[in-house]
Amino acid sequence: MKRSKVLLISPSNIKEVFSKSKLNVAVPEAPSLSLAVLAAAIRERHDVKILDMRIVDEPSKELIRILKEFEPDYVGVSFTTPSFHEASEIADLVKTYNQS
Repeated sequence: MKRSKVLLISPSNIKEVFSKSKLNVAVPEAPSLSLAVLAAAIRERHDVKILDMRIVDEPSKELIRILKEFEPDYVGVSFTTPSFHEASEIADLVKTYNQS
């Protein structure tokens, strides 16, 4: 049976969303552990990659590069409400790439 490819994404702008807020001190600098836990849970049956867009210089270009190279069957975006617009942009970019 063919293993599905899963790409899990964490948006980049979470620090920017809270940059002028007192909540800025509570925003973690650490990688998204929830995506790592999810990846660990499904890696027995799926090939999994995680893209933390906070640690790359050009997030959109990196996403396109991974979509081309990895060719995922499924893409998941983990976000909180303040990152909704960026998550929507990521979903639109994935959808556009998938249709081409």
